[in-house]
Amino acid sequence: MGRRRKTRLDLPQRVYFNHGAYFYAPVVGPRIHLGRAFGSAMAKWAEIVGRPSRMSSLGEVMDRYMLEVAPKKSPRTYQDNIKEIAKLRAVFGHMQPHEPTAPDIYAYMDARGAPVRANREKALLSHVFSYAIRWGIVKVNPCRDVRRNPEKPRERYAEDSEIEAFKSAASEFISCYVDLKYMTSMRKGDLLRLRLDSLTEEGIALTTGKTGKRMVYLWNPDLKTLVERIKGMRRPLRSLYLFCTRKGQPYSISGFDSIWQRAMRRALKAGVLKERFTEHDIRAKTLTDADERGQDAQRLAGHKSRAMTDRYIKTRRIEKVKPLARNI
Repeated sequence: MGRRRKTRLDLPQRVYFNHGAYFYAPVVGPRIHLGRAFGSAMAKWAEIVGRPSRMSSLGEVMDRYMLEVAPKKSPRTYQDNIKEIAKLRAVFGHMQPHEPTAPDIYAYMDARGAPVRANREKALLSHVFSYAIRWGIVKVNPCRDVRRNPEKPRERYAEDSEIEAFKSAASEFISCYVDLKYMTSMRKGDLLRLRLDSLTEEGIALTTGKTGKRMVYLWNPDLKTLVERIKGMRRPLRSLYLFCTRKGQPYSISGFDSIWQRAMRRALKAGVLKERFTEHDIRAKTLTDADERGQDAQRLAGHKSRAMTDRYIKTRRIEKVKPLARNI
């Protein structure tokens, strides 16, 4: 048995990331180069490994889904799917594909004890069934008749003073990360994989990992100064990434989350911060602030619809009203 993986826990067994590219190491034979892009690399890996030959249980349908469909999603979504499918497999994996009913799924969601996570897992199960229909394994998706648990929108808005207080207790890496996050509203995965060759004469160019949208964040003096500061941080000379580990590799989502939580605990313990906020709250703050200043928050976010942007904004905006003048 090989050593347990300590980094990139989102990668399948025997798949590795080295020097900016993904490789598959079969039991016998040389390593196989899968490419630099996560989605295409996972698709190529799935072709090499091959789909499951039997589809007699829902667990085997899930295996095929995780081989052929899930790897094409963004790295963060794929990582979430790995955790979610493990929960679903424990309950539904032994069933025949046509066995689960809407009451079974409701029972799972009720017993889950985490309404929001249950919603995400139910959504994944529904997607698995939609592909099972496509593959001719079942005719009906039982999740279609199952309603989501109600979710309360997150209303936390990090004030400017809170952001500055957190930065004062954080490392230079986290401080710079927060500033770049606020200025661009980039998603975590896009920021952590931002390459130096994305820094063009026009601005920061990237293709978003979640939606595949091509964007360029135009240079302004503040953004240019910040990026030069980040490039000046201690780093391996040959690293390809703007934010990188001591080995020159991009931070994994789980690795970054650990660093973030340590910085947050330090700020709270020092008393400079009274209440936690999440990394994702900064994106919401950016879009809310942009909207209040009359800027196009939807374009800044890279969202396909205004409704998606409003999910970030409407619950965090404080309505300011002018009282009626007294005339009696």
